[in-house]
Amino acid sequence: MAAPGELGPAVAPVRRGAAIALLVAVAAVSLCRTVRAPNDWAEAHWLLDYRFGFVKRGLPGQLLTWVGQLVGAPVTAAGIAAIAWVLLAAAAGVVLALALRTAARDAWRPATVAVAAALLSSTFAVQFGHLSGYYDHLFLPLGVASCWLAQRGRIWPAALLQVVALLVHESCALLTVPSFWLAWWLRPRAQAGAERAALHPALLVPVAMAAVMAVVLSSPPAGFEAAFTAHLRAAGFVQGGMDENVPKMLGFSLPTMWTLVTSFGEPRRYLFAALLVAPTLLVLLPALAARAPDRPRRLERLVCYGSVFAPLPMLAVAWDVERISAYTLWLALVALWLRAEARTAPIVQPRWLLPGAVAALVANLLLATPLLDGEHDRLSFGVRIVLAVVFAAGLGARALRAHA
Repeated sequence: MAAPGELGPAVAPVRRGAAIALLVAVAAVSLCRTVRAPNDWAEAHWLLDYRFGFVKRGLPGQLLTWVGQLVGAPVTAAGIAAIAWVLLAAAAGVVLALALRTAARDAWRPATVAVAAALLSSTFAVQFGHLSGYYDHLFLPLGVASCWLAQRGRIWPAALLQVVALLVHESCALLTVPSFWLAWWLRPRAQAGAERAALHPALLVPVAMAAVMAVVLSSPPAGFEAAFTAHLRAAGFVQGGMDENVPKMLGFSLPTMWTLVTSFGEPRRYLFAALLVAPTLLVLLPALAARAPDRPRRLERLVCYGSVFAPLPMLAVAWDVERISAYTLWLALVALWLRAEARTAPIVQPRWLLPGAVAALVANLLLATPLLDGEHDRLSFGVRIVLAVVFAAGLGARALRAHA
């Protein structure tokens, strides 16, 4: 067994290369299904800054405004698109890197590679390119960087990144903070020592920031909606009514959103969103359980699984049901990565995990995720069937060679 913090047994370069190629191909297919330029909702957010007062989600637009002033150029649709493509490439690289790192920690075991392939073909991955320009591509990598620092004992810089992530998007209170706590808890024992059970004050910094934001930003500054609407109209490229809808929706309070969502929400959307997430989640959670610590702790398990399902309360106050439910898959991957980094006990995977992950990959390729703005999957159902057969055969061949 590999020592804590070290990679598993040496693996033949061909076997490792084949696994990497397969996972890269699956990720590329998922992006190709829906990738696009930023929509008007995303463009409007990049024009939001602190000229309107201290507003939620204002930090990225403020930084962009400062850069524009520095170079003497206005913020344009082309500039926003360029930033969006860079962030998409970087964020997709982070997702792929976590999947590869987790597989490497398990010496490229076929079942682990299959679980990673299921994640990279899931509705989360399919939506990833479709949400080009959304702040997900900024705050999710910030969350990973924070976890990376926390697991290495650099808790204060990690907490600072959590604060930055919260200023990017307030939902990070549920999307990145629980994983930050988990990363601190799962530090390798050699680094954690007696501090493992201690509540470090830095862990409360993002909590305090979230509480301040909940009070201060519960309602927008006076005149925000009219001023921001005028600013969007002056920009000239925010279309589709988003010059009015974005300022209005940013001004909604949580009780208002609760009333709207519960009054006009469609129950069948929640059921279909659960169907999209279920195949991958049903293999990610057993893979996560297989990496249980050698001394199980109830609190650790609570934080671990709590971090995976933390985003679900957002379903009560937000319309993008498919996006929110898919966050559970991302957070399960983050938890799996963190446990892989801190592993001290052998992994005992259920025998059904490999065929289950292959079945999840096939289901992910055949199911179609509902997309925004009336767009549709770029790959036809027939093409997706062929890809499902090819990828399933590739995973099956790896398993046969591993057991030969």
